[in-house]
Amino acid sequence: MQLADFSAMSQGMTFAPGVGLPGRVWQSGQSAWIPDVQEDPNFPRLPAARKVGLHGAFCFPIPAAGGLIGVMEFLSAEIAEPDTALLAMMDAIGTQIGQFVERTLAHERSAQKALALGEVHRRLEQDFAERTEASRRLMAQHAATRALEESTRLDDAAPRILESICEALGWAWSALWVVDPDPNVRALREVTSYSASGDFSAFEEVNRGTAFEPGVGLPGRAWACPAARGPRAARFGARMSPWTRTSRAHPSLGRSACAGPSRFPSGARAGCSA
Repeated sequence: MQLADFSAMSQGMTFAPGVGLPGRVWQSGQSAWIPDVQEDPNFPRLPAARKVGLHGAFCFPIPAAGGLIGVMEFLSAEIAEPDTALLAMMDAIGTQIGQFVERTLAHERSAQKALALGEVHRRLEQDFAERTEASRRLMAQHAATRALEESTRLDDAAPRILESICEALGWAWSALWVVDPDPNVRALREVTSYSASGDFSAFEEVNRGTAFEPGVGLPGRAWACPAARGPRAARFGARMSPWTRTSRAHPSLGRSACAGPSRFPSGARAGCSA
């Protein structure tokens, strides 16, 4: 049997308080010395120690504020008489090891707390952003309702509704499209628009000369299917302004037919929400 075999066997063993050299130190909390383990009645690994020729042994505790962390054990091939000075030095080393472990655990706990606080902060920021967005949407709804209540015609209310929604939600441009009054023409035409920021003159000029059939372009899509939402709109014959990256269209429903959608392009890329 080699020392490696003795070490492997030791690693597979457990010691209850008071059992073996490690258990004795655990129970007493004090260092212990055995001149010759082969003559000690409380050494469960005695057969293995005899095979590899181990004799002298000492063991010291590793204390911490919450109690004993562990012990360190040393064995020699020679019979060794107790050395009190050596044990005192080992006790000091054990204390230092315990303090090091405590600092390491405290650092780990602090890091875990920092991670937890960071997650709480992230969730608070997300909640604040969601509440802010909900508040802005509610403001847009209230402003549109107030415009309708204070107006007698859609022509009067539409500019205020477009402006209030753009301002509340931070969108750049909006327009109201209505169905052509000619019963023989199935097309949407722009009635009025609002620009919050940027130069949309070229874009607005194209809109004034454009008509959308059902299903064509974003206004036509909203006309053909009131539940439709999409991030892109078709435009022919002109280049879109660089601010209009994202857009939404919402149908305006009359008693029996779609009066026309309102379109709101944004100056930034945005996700779609129902």
